[in-house]
Amino acid sequence: MLPQGRLTDKEAAEAEAARLRTEVGQLAQRLVELKATEAERMDEVNMMCEQMVRCLLKAPRREKSSFRRNVVRRNDGARGI
Repeated sequence: MLPQGRLTDKEAAEAEAARLRTEVGQLAQRLVELKATEAERMDEVNMMCEQMVRCLLKAPRREKSSFRRNVVRRNDGARGI
């Protein structure tokens, strides 16, 4: 049989383990929510890109080349080229 002090240590360890299980569950739930939010944002960005491509494909030839020059110029500046 365990002495009284050891029993208290065991109970304290079990309480700590229960607390940690609860915390891990909460953190896992928060991670799932954050990933869902991130996926929604990425879906929005993808839709915007698809719309821009559709608009570019529908634009007259002159507008397309102007658009490409502007995009390349902006990208070159962003990379420090």
